[in-house]
Amino acid sequence: MNIVATGRSGVILREHTLLITPAVQAESIYIYADETRASRLRLDPEVLAREGLRSHAITLSAEEVTLAVRYAAELDDGEAQTLAIATSRGLPILSDDARALRYAQGLGTPTMTSLDLIRAWSTLVPPEDVRRALRWMQLRANYAIPRTHPLREWYAGHLDGDE
Repeated sequence: MNIVATGRSGVILREHTLLITPAVQAESIYIYADETRASRLRLDPEVLAREGLRSHAITLSAEEVTLAVRYAAELDDGEAQTLAIATSRGLPILSDDARALRYAQGLGTPTMTSLDLIRAWSTLVPPEDVRRALRWMQLRANYAIPRTHPLREWYAGHLDGDE
């Protein structure tokens, strides 16, 4: 949930509804409450709603359970269920996990990362808003961009203030 750490997730994801699988619902996912990193915030449905996010807890169909079990041989349960939903329903998967992204791409499932969404949003707002969102994601979620991420230079340029 790196995108929630930006403090702008409601506007970044304005056109999207997050589908939350049972495994993800059962996980305790935390980000730092603010940039001071003095306390943590558990990401639950109430927090997501306060952030302006639309989310929906879903149940997997029998077919999706079968897919999730197959995918769980390579991925953790939350990612396996998320990929099963995406594959079955023809939806893209939103993840920042390199293994899950590679696996999804191998199946032909469209993928998105937090940076893909932030980059699309960045065309609508001033550069300082983008810089702040990226810094907050870095601080509040301990986000570190993978060396091979296609948006690595874009990310570094915004953090350095180079547009």
